[in-house]
Amino acid sequence: HLHSIAKQYHSSLVTDNNDGSNNIIVKAAHMEIAEPSILTTLRQLIVEEKVTKVVCVPYFLSPGKHATIDVPNLIAEAIQVLGEERMLEYDGGVVEITSAKALGTNVESMLGVVDALVEAKLDEEGDGDVFHLSRNTDGGETMVDTSSQDEIRKYVNRVTLLERMLQAKVEGLKTMTNRVTVLEDVVQKLQSKLKMEQENMIEQQLTKKEETSAQIANLTNTIDSLAQEKSSLNDQVEELTLQQQLVEKCHNATVAKLQETIVSLENEIRLRIEEADEEEQSLAEIISKEEEKTKEKALQQEEKVKQLQAQLADLLDAYNELEQLQTDTEAVVVEYKDQLKKTRETFDSELTVEKEKRNEYKVKWNELQLQLEEESVESSQMLKDAEAEFESLLKAERDVSNEWKDKWEILSKEQASNTTDITTS
Repeated sequence: HLHSIAKQYHSSLVTDNNDGSNNIIVKAAHMEIAEPSILTTLRQLIVEEKVTKVVCVPYFLSPGKHATIDVPNLIAEAIQVLGEERMLEYDGGVVEITSAKALGTNVESMLGVVDALVEAKLDEEGDGDVFHLSRNTDGGETMVDTSSQDEIRKYVNRVTLLERMLQAKVEGLKTMTNRVTVLEDVVQKLQSKLKMEQENMIEQQLTKKEETSAQIANLTNTIDSLAQEKSSLNDQVEELTLQQQLVEKCHNATVAKLQETIVSLENEIRLRIEEADEEEQSLAEIISKEEEKTKEKALQQEEKVKQLQAQLADLLDAYNELEQLQTDTEAVVVEYKDQLKKTRETFDSELTVEKEKRNEYKVKWNELQLQLEEESVESSQMLKDAEAEFESLLKAERDVSNEWKDKWEILSKEQASNTTDITTS
């Protein structure tokens, strides 16, 4: 709509050029939300259209905040941005950007437009006689008569228009009242739903807390079992250490015995060398055999020691792995403790909020109970008053009934006496 108005205004302008071209450019810009913005339109006019002077007219029907504050501020910000970008400078000087007053600042012109619209609408409805401005034509131009009668008609027509607008506002207010009632119902439903969701959330948190406690118990049992395994492995390591010490003692004793045997054999060899060469050869063979046996035993003992050392190394690796596992387990336990602490803090805070809400509901409930008690006291008092009034009325009716009964008995007696007199006569 704004762009079409800009085009119409541009086409209505009269050019000053002899060749019929129009050197005046009209562009529309939006203050916010829609495009193009004021900055974009000014940049386009300066860069693409090569304008040297710009007049900005705020298109508002009344001089409100947008027309007097927001739009001038946006124009000033756009001028600052374009100046920083050096777009306002050209060969002949600096582009001039000014602002005019808003469209609605000319109140008389706006009232004339309103009068014209109202008159056209009433003419369409056949009420043109009610709203009529007398006009005098002079030289082909329409002149508005400013007499007091026409002014009164203007104000009467404006009052009529305002009454219709007021009726429309009243209808709108009724509609808004109905909407408010519907919204209140929706809010009550949402509050009940929110209360149910909060109760479900509390139940879920309690369930999570129980699950977390179970997990902590399982981890505690696992840690205990790992500690027992560690103690058993420590016992096995101690046993293997003792076995290694025993093997070393046996090995040392065997080596000592072999050394003693060798010494004795050497002594015998020395003695027998003196005796005979044959015995020396045999003794040499025996000694070599004994040495081979001794070496074999020593190798066997060394292999056993190596095996025991390998087993000990495996046990030490297993012990290190257990220590690492214990460290990881302790880290996991610390992490779970932190998570449990955070969960407890969150639960405590939410529980505090729920307690406060419950206290508020309790206060409201006590107030309602007090109100109900007061109403019950008033009702019982009213009931007592009604009973007293009913009893008084009942007593009055009984008195009237007794009077009528007495009158009836008197009449019955008189009639009986009259009947007796008649019979006697």
